[in-house]
Amino acid sequence: MKQKNYNIPTVVYFVVTALLIAYFFPREGKFRYQFYEGKPWRYGLLTAPSDFPIYKTDDEVKAEKDSVLRKFEPYYRMNPDIQKQEVEKLRANYNNGNNLRSKVSPAYMQYIESSLINLYKNGIISSQDLDELRKEEYSRVNLLENAVAQPRYVSDFFTVRTAYEFIINNCPPRLDKSILQSCDINNYLTENISYAADMSDKIKEDMLQSVSIANGMVQAGERIVDRGEIIDNHTYNVLRSLKAIHEAKTGGTQTQGIILAGQFVLVFGLMFCFWLYLWSFRLKIFHNRKNVLFLILCIFVSCIFTELCVTYALFNVYILPFAIVPIVVRTFFDSRTALFTHLIIVLICSLMVPFPHEFLLLQIVAGMVVTFATDPLRRLHLPLLRRLLPQSHVVSRGELKQDQLDDDALFRYQLHPADVHLRIGIYVGEDVRIRVQHHASGTVQHQQPDLEEA
Repeated sequence: MKQKNYNIPTVVYFVVTALLIAYFFPREGKFRYQFYEGKPWRYGLLTAPSDFPIYKTDDEVKAEKDSVLRKFEPYYRMNPDIQKQEVEKLRANYNNGNNLRSKVSPAYMQYIESSLINLYKNGIISSQDLDELRKEEYSRVNLLENAVAQPRYVSDFFTVRTAYEFIINNCPPRLDKSILQSCDINNYLTENISYAADMSDKIKEDMLQSVSIANGMVQAGERIVDRGEIIDNHTYNVLRSLKAIHEAKTGGTQTQGIILAGQFVLVFGLMFCFWLYLWSFRLKIFHNRKNVLFLILCIFVSCIFTELCVTYALFNVYILPFAIVPIVVRTFFDSRTALFTHLIIVLICSLMVPFPHEFLLLQIVAGMVVTFATDPLRRLHLPLLRRLLPQSHVVSRGELKQDQLDDDALFRYQLHPADVHLRIGIYVGEDVRIRVQHHASGTVQHQQPDLEEA
């Protein structure tokens, strides 16, 4: 069974690479300065571009909020209708001539009724709410009664159990406790205080909102720091506030989509220029899929490492060895392709770094140096050539023809460096001729007038 070979157009590789690079592009508004407390400022004079507040640190804001919350007193609401209902229920049971009237005299009835009124005035709370108050160490609460809040101590509240014990244990000596216990007083005891969640949350939110997140202002044009100055705590907070304001101007989802589209257009434009270069001047590389993938991989890996370094601030971007790419490409291809590949990489990466002009200047110069310093023909020395060659040939100067032997000449004749055999002849006299032969085509010759230069 034959396998199908899918012929993917070369331009598809460039489009996919541009999409991947643009997708991982740092789209948030990155602050262009890196600073550390206790370290000197490495850049020039910095002034405030506009008025902005000096934000407190997260620990300072959290400490102030905790301090405010310690002064917070939760709100509870008293229901006065419960007292009326339970007292009326007690009177109704006594006046209906049931067992309660036959058990106790009017003196017991008066004591129970007065005790219920006093207990409901103090407040009967659920045992769960009381345990929660004690757990949070609240000593006082605000009790809402008829839309008026009054502070009350938690210790003044009763639960159903403690209210029943209070009635039994505090009865007058003239009354019998056993008779009181037979009156089922717990049937007339119920909670009349409940937690006012809406009011408590509202007051708590207002108290938290009252905590200021800033402790000063910086006026537009005010001097912040200059080169060489040590960044103290105050300067660090000012720089951190400026960075927060700068990065807050990223916009919403729609803005992020527009930024992504614009970054793709820029990256694709640069990749398209590289595609045009290969299509116009390096057809042999252009029609070789492995060569194209190798060059694209060099660009993609360099850009991804730069994006990770800038996005996550792993280390300084200048530590990345961008000059390795032209060295590798120069080894397998030619100097012009190596330099053009390096230019595409540094142009794309300059869109991510904090200082693009400085980055471009340094990296372009470094790329040019390593491209032309790794020319293998320039490293050959005459003694080494004499040892490698079996013999020398003597020709007259008139027989020599001027031509240029470099990688550009090879590619003009559609010769690939990997497919070329060098036949180097040292000629006695003033001239040196180096002959390069291809497997199937003709010969390209190069003449050097100076023997020592060759």
